[in-house]
Amino acid sequence: IRDMLPYGTSVMFISLLFFLMLQFNTFIVGKMYNNTELGYFNRGGRFPDLLVSLIQAIVLKLAFPLFAKVHDEKEQLTAVLRRTIQLVAFICFPLLALLFVNAYDITLVLLSAKWTPSVIFLELFCFITLLEPFVAVYRELILAKGHARLMTRIFVLTSAGEIALVLWLAHFGILYVVVASIISKTTYCAVLLMMRSEERRVG
Repeated sequence: IRDMLPYGTSVMFISLLFFLMLQFNTFIVGKMYNNTELGYFNRGGRFPDLLVSLIQAIVLKLAFPLFAKVHDEKEQLTAVLRRTIQLVAFICFPLLALLFVNAYDITLVLLSAKWTPSVIFLELFCFITLLEPFVAVYRELILAKGHARLMTRIFVLTSAGEIALVLWLAHFGILYVVVASIISKTTYCAVLLMMRSEERRVG
Protein backbone atom coordinates (compact mmCIF):
# COMPACT_ATOMS: atom_id res chain seq x y z
CA ILE A 1 0.00 0.00 0.00
CA ARG A 2 2.84 2.38 0.87
CA ASP A 3 4.41 1.91 -2.57
CA MET A 4 1.14 2.56 -4.39
CA LEU A 5 0.01 5.46 -2.19
CA PRO A 6 1.76 8.31 -4.09
CA TYR A 7 0.45 7.05 -7.43
CA GLY A 8 -3.07 6.49 -6.10
CA THR A 9 -3.13 9.88 -4.41
CA SER A 10 -2.09 11.63 -7.62
CA VAL A 11 -4.75 9.81 -9.65
CA MET A 12 -7.41 10.67 -7.06
CA PHE A 13 -6.33 14.33 -7.06
CA ILE A 14 -6.48 14.46 -10.88
CA SER A 15 -9.98 12.96 -10.86
CA LEU A 16 -11.17 15.39 -8.20
CA LEU A 17 -9.67 18.40 -9.99
CA PHE A 18 -11.14 17.22 -13.30
CA PHE A 19 -14.61 17.06 -11.71
CA LEU A 20 -14.23 20.52 -10.17
CA MET A 21 -13.13 22.01 -13.49
CA LEU A 22 -16.22 20.56 -15.16
CA GLN A 23 -18.35 22.50 -12.66
CA PHE A 24 -16.28 25.68 -12.69
CA ASN A 25 -17.67 27.19 -15.89
CA THR A 26 -21.23 26.52 -14.76
CA PHE A 27 -20.45 28.23 -11.45
CA ILE A 28 -19.02 31.32 -13.20
CA VAL A 29 -21.97 31.56 -15.60
CA GLY A 30 -24.39 31.20 -12.68
CA LYS A 31 -22.61 33.97 -10.75
CA MET A 32 -22.25 36.44 -13.62
CA TYR A 33 -25.40 35.86 -15.66
CA ASN A 34 -29.09 35.19 -15.05
CA ASN A 35 -30.81 31.82 -14.67
CA THR A 36 -32.13 31.83 -18.23
CA GLU A 37 -28.66 32.15 -19.74
CA LEU A 38 -27.36 29.52 -17.32
CA GLY A 39 -30.12 27.19 -18.49
CA TYR A 40 -29.22 27.68 -22.16
CA PHE A 41 -25.53 27.17 -21.32
CA ASN A 42 -26.13 23.90 -19.45
CA ARG A 43 -28.63 22.58 -21.97
CA GLY A 44 -26.28 23.27 -24.87
CA GLY A 45 -23.51 21.22 -23.30
CA ARG A 46 -25.65 18.28 -22.22
CA PHE A 47 -25.88 16.32 -25.48
CA PRO A 48 -22.16 16.51 -26.43
CA ASP A 49 -21.11 15.69 -22.85
CA LEU A 50 -23.43 12.68 -22.69
CA LEU A 51 -22.23 11.40 -26.05
CA VAL A 52 -18.53 11.73 -25.29
CA SER A 53 -18.89 10.41 -21.73
CA LEU A 54 -20.38 7.18 -23.05
CA ILE A 55 -17.57 6.81 -25.60
CA GLN A 56 -14.87 7.52 -23.02
CA ALA A 57 -16.37 5.07 -20.54
CA ILE A 58 -16.19 2.28 -23.12
CA VAL A 59 -12.88 3.07 -24.81
CA LEU A 60 -10.83 4.00 -21.74
CA LYS A 61 -11.84 0.88 -19.82
CA LEU A 62 -10.20 -1.07 -22.62
CA ALA A 63 -7.31 1.30 -23.32
CA PHE A 64 -5.78 1.68 -19.84
CA PRO A 65 -5.15 -2.06 -19.23
CA LEU A 66 -3.64 -2.37 -22.71
CA PHE A 67 -1.40 0.67 -22.16
CA ALA A 68 -0.28 -0.71 -18.79
CA LYS A 69 0.43 -4.14 -20.28
CA VAL A 70 2.70 -2.92 -23.10
CA HIS A 71 4.07 0.30 -21.56
CA ASP A 72 7.66 -1.05 -21.77
CA GLU A 73 7.30 -2.16 -25.40
CA LYS A 74 7.74 0.91 -27.56
CA GLU A 75 6.44 -0.52 -30.85
CA GLN A 76 3.47 -2.30 -29.30
CA LEU A 77 2.55 0.76 -27.25
CA THR A 78 2.65 2.95 -30.36
CA ALA A 79 0.45 0.45 -32.21
CA VAL A 80 -2.08 0.26 -29.36
CA LEU A 81 -2.16 4.06 -29.06
CA ARG A 82 -2.69 4.46 -32.80
CA ARG A 83 -5.54 1.95 -32.85
CA THR A 84 -7.18 3.58 -29.83
CA ILE A 85 -7.02 7.05 -31.38
CA GLN A 86 -8.35 5.71 -34.68
CA LEU A 87 -11.25 4.04 -32.87
CA VAL A 88 -12.08 7.21 -30.94
CA ALA A 89 -11.90 9.34 -34.08
CA PHE A 90 -14.00 6.85 -36.05
CA ILE A 91 -16.76 7.05 -33.44
CA CYS A 92 -16.54 10.67 -32.29
CA PHE A 93 -16.02 12.61 -35.50
CA PRO A 94 -19.16 11.44 -37.35
CA LEU A 95 -21.42 11.63 -34.29
CA LEU A 96 -20.30 15.09 -33.22
CA ALA A 97 -20.42 16.29 -36.85
CA LEU A 98 -24.02 15.10 -37.12
CA LEU A 99 -24.83 16.75 -33.80
CA PHE A 100 -23.24 20.02 -34.95
CA VAL A 101 -24.92 20.09 -38.36
CA ASN A 102 -28.35 19.17 -36.97
CA ALA A 103 -28.09 21.15 -33.72
CA TYR A 104 -31.15 23.29 -34.42
CA ASP A 105 -33.38 20.41 -35.51
CA ILE A 106 -32.32 18.20 -32.59
CA THR A 107 -33.01 20.99 -30.11
CA LEU A 108 -36.36 21.78 -31.69
CA VAL A 109 -37.52 18.15 -31.75
CA LEU A 110 -36.21 16.97 -28.38
CA LEU A 111 -36.47 20.12 -26.28
CA SER A 112 -39.05 22.38 -28.02
CA ALA A 113 -38.73 25.84 -29.56
CA LYS A 114 -38.16 27.66 -26.26
CA TRP A 115 -34.68 26.08 -26.06
CA THR A 116 -33.50 27.20 -29.51
CA PRO A 117 -31.25 29.93 -27.98
CA SER A 118 -29.14 27.04 -26.62
CA VAL A 119 -28.26 25.92 -30.17
CA ILE A 120 -25.18 28.16 -30.35
CA PHE A 121 -23.89 26.61 -27.12
CA LEU A 122 -24.57 23.12 -28.44
CA GLU A 123 -22.52 23.88 -31.56
CA LEU A 124 -19.62 25.33 -29.55
CA PHE A 125 -19.63 22.46 -27.07
CA CYS A 126 -19.25 20.07 -29.99
CA PHE A 127 -15.77 21.55 -30.53
CA ILE A 128 -14.87 21.24 -26.84
CA THR A 129 -16.02 17.65 -26.50
CA LEU A 130 -14.29 16.72 -29.75
CA LEU A 131 -10.94 17.16 -27.99
CA GLU A 132 -11.84 15.52 -24.68
CA PRO A 133 -11.59 11.85 -25.74
CA PHE A 134 -8.12 12.41 -27.18
CA VAL A 135 -7.02 14.25 -24.05
CA ALA A 136 -8.38 11.35 -22.01
CA VAL A 137 -6.50 8.77 -24.11
CA TYR A 138 -3.16 10.54 -23.71
CA ARG A 139 -3.89 11.08 -20.00
CA GLU A 140 -4.47 7.35 -19.54
CA LEU A 141 -1.30 6.62 -21.50
CA ILE A 142 0.80 8.81 -19.21
CA LEU A 143 -0.82 7.31 -16.10
CA ALA A 144 -0.29 3.78 -17.39
CA LYS A 145 3.41 4.54 -17.72
CA GLY A 146 3.47 5.52 -14.04
CA HIS A 147 3.89 9.29 -14.49
CA ALA A 148 1.02 10.28 -12.21
CA ARG A 149 2.88 13.18 -10.58
CA LEU A 150 3.86 14.61 -13.97
CA MET A 151 0.23 14.36 -15.06
CA THR A 152 -0.83 16.13 -11.87
CA ARG A 153 1.54 19.05 -12.51
CA ILE A 154 0.39 19.40 -16.11
CA PHE A 155 -3.28 19.32 -15.14
CA VAL A 156 -2.81 21.83 -12.31
CA LEU A 157 -1.02 24.29 -14.61
CA THR A 158 -3.53 23.96 -17.46
CA SER A 159 -6.45 24.20 -15.03
CA ALA A 160 -5.00 27.37 -13.49
CA GLY A 161 -4.63 28.81 -16.99
CA GLU A 162 -8.23 27.90 -17.85
CA ILE A 163 -9.54 29.51 -14.65
CA ALA A 164 -7.66 32.73 -15.36
CA LEU A 165 -8.81 32.77 -18.99
CA VAL A 166 -12.46 32.12 -18.09
CA LEU A 167 -12.46 34.82 -15.40
CA TRP A 168 -11.01 37.31 -17.87
CA LEU A 169 -13.15 36.48 -20.92
CA ALA A 170 -16.40 36.01 -18.99
CA HIS A 171 -16.70 39.79 -18.67
CA PHE A 172 -17.05 40.09 -22.46
CA GLY A 173 -20.06 37.77 -22.70
CA ILE A 174 -21.28 34.29 -21.93
CA LEU A 175 -20.10 32.89 -25.27
CA TYR A 176 -16.54 33.79 -24.34
CA VAL A 177 -16.71 31.33 -21.44
CA VAL A 178 -17.09 28.55 -24.00
CA VAL A 179 -14.34 30.07 -26.16
CA ALA A 180 -12.03 30.04 -23.13
CA SER A 181 -12.75 26.33 -22.64
CA ILE A 182 -11.97 25.62 -26.30
CA ILE A 183 -8.64 27.44 -26.01
CA SER A 184 -7.80 25.63 -22.77
CA LYS A 185 -8.66 22.16 -24.11
CA THR A 186 -6.67 22.83 -27.29
CA THR A 187 -3.65 23.91 -25.23
CA TYR A 188 -3.95 20.89 -22.94
CA CYS A 189 -4.16 18.54 -25.91
CA ALA A 190 -1.17 20.26 -27.56
CA VAL A 191 0.94 19.85 -24.40
CA LEU A 192 0.18 16.13 -24.22
CA LEU A 193 0.95 15.68 -27.91
CA MET A 194 4.26 17.51 -27.47
CA MET A 195 5.12 15.24 -24.55
CA ARG A 196 4.34 12.16 -26.63
CA SER A 197 6.40 13.47 -29.56
CA GLU A 198 9.34 14.20 -27.26
CA GLU A 199 9.12 10.70 -25.77
CA ARG A 200 9.21 9.15 -29.21
CA ARG A 201 12.15 11.32 -30.29
CA VAL A 202 14.19 10.51 -27.17
CA GLY A 203 13.20 6.86 -27.25
